[in-house]
Amino acid sequence: IMSFQPLAVLLIGVRFFGERPRLSVYVFAITALGGVTLTLVAGDASGVATASGNLLAILAMLLFTLYFAASKQARTRLDSPTYQLLLLFVAIGTVLPFLIVTEAGLSVPSGNDWWLITAMALLPGTGHLLTNFAHGHTSLVLIGMLNLGMTVMAPLYAWWLLGERIGGMQAAGTGVVIGSLAMIAARAPTAH
Repeated sequence: IMSFQPLAVLLIGVRFFGERPRLSVYVFAITALGGVTLTLVAGDASGVATASGNLLAILAMLLFTLYFAASKQARTRLDSPTYQLLLLFVAIGTVLPFLIVTEAGLSVPSGNDWWLITAMALLPGTGHLLTNFAHGHTSLVLIGMLNLGMTVMAPLYAWWLLGERIGGMQAAGTGVVIGSLAMIAARAPTAH
């Protein structure tokens, strides 16, 4: 379901930010979604899908799309580090009430745990910082479409880190997505 987020971003980019992608971007977007579908269908189907889980995934996709649009708009007035700092305060204000209400205890890390905590704080945050930096320099359409790469990178990481097998159809779908995203990156509209 999250794979459809780039389509929502494409519609918002066109409607609210005046972006006008070339026809080829639409063609390669559809091709990339086909590759994602192929990758997902060919993957391990042992997971569990429920209606409530699907609704939560749709909500997450819509919120992530809103985050992208808000970030694009905010970058017209704020630089990346300032925006990222403000996002940190928003995250604290969002999560802290849940911690207080649920009375979830926080254990104090020890020893080598601090290295893992530092890595978790710095590495994913770097990706958000770079994405928010890119919002000020390229189109929302391009950033949204490049997120499809996350869907096909998951099986590659599972193969590399967990030793999971990648089937031929999954590999073909991954190749289609990566090739389509390369073509989109070459043809995407520039920032306004």
